[in-house]
Amino acid sequence: MSRLDQLRTMLAEEPGDAFLRYAIAVELAASGQRSQAIAEVQQLLADQPDYLGAYYQLGQWLEQEHKTAEALHVYHLGAELARKTGNRKTLGEINEAIWLLED
Repeated sequence: MSRLDQLRTMLAEEPGDAFLRYAIAVELAASGQRSQAIAEVQQLLADQPDYLGAYYQLGQWLEQEHKTAEALHVYHLGAELARKTGNRKTLGEINEAIWLLED
């Protein structure tokens, strides 16, 4: 059984687990299925918009797909959430990504 299959089995047992959904997206991207990974994380954030760790990665994947405007939008949403939650490390990472795109 592949890691992706294992994660999907675990998610079936715990369908509300945001980390498992995120991990599935990471596995999809690692196997070259970036568009499926993007869709998975977009759905995760639609269901659980407070999952801060997903914003940066989603922005990165969107950049790789040359979807700059979409990536910037995701980064700005993530930066706003990072500010609200006081997560300075993530805020710094996201702000750097924004800066690099807007430069």
